[in-house]
Amino acid sequence: MAGREPEAGADHAERVLRAAHLLQAGELVAFPTETVYGLGADASDARAVTKIFAAKGRPSDHPVIVHVIDAKAADAWAAEVPPLAQALLRTFADLKGDPAAGVAAPSANKFGKVSPTAAAHVCAEFPAGHRPPVEVLDGGPSDVGIESTILDLSRLERVGGPVLLRPGGVSARQIAEACGVMPLPPDVQAPRASGTLTAHYAPSTPLYLADSKQIRETLAALAEPSYAHAL
Repeated sequence: MAGREPEAGADHAERVLRAAHLLQAGELVAFPTETVYGLGADASDARAVTKIFAAKGRPSDHPVIVHVIDAKAADAWAAEVPPLAQALLRTFADLKGDPAAGVAAPSANKFGKVSPTAAAHVCAEFPAGHRPPVEVLDGGPSDVGIESTILDLSRLERVGGPVLLRPGGVSARQIAEACGVMPLPPDVQAPRASGTLTAHYAPSTPLYLADSKQIRETLAALAEPSYAHAL
């Protein structure tokens, strides 16, 4: 059911199996993660991954994350998986499934918009009739509610450690506890990471800054029932 939540009472296992079949068939599936909902495609299918970019309106030079189940599975998707990366995967990867499979899945929202934390948010972003179609797998609200953490582990010897490209659900302290090294801040040579543009994750609700002495006047001026505002 593209852009719609599954019908009430539908068996969860059947919905998951349907979603898996759609992924194998090269279709898009929005699914819950502990951080936000992801818009997934079979990472080994170039045409399917292209649909992610088309659905989101994502620039072609913005990389997407590939989800894998454990350190062994990462070998199929990386030229090298250093020991530090293996330690992080052992600590934080908790998926189950085919160890050779990979799911390309950025957040399930239009490019630059706020990441969804519930199936209803995804359905609003990709309604029924959307092209390409998006199957929505409802798993309830996301536990964390902010984006995943992105680390650069491709230049460990050159820069002296992992580089935190995007803060997220896993903190720098948790990373240090897992691998014994505190991540470094991004440098000018750091690779591009998702969600790091100046205007990324931008809400559509207008925001107004007002002096505390003028809040009443500002609210009165904005008190139109047809608009929603943040102050």
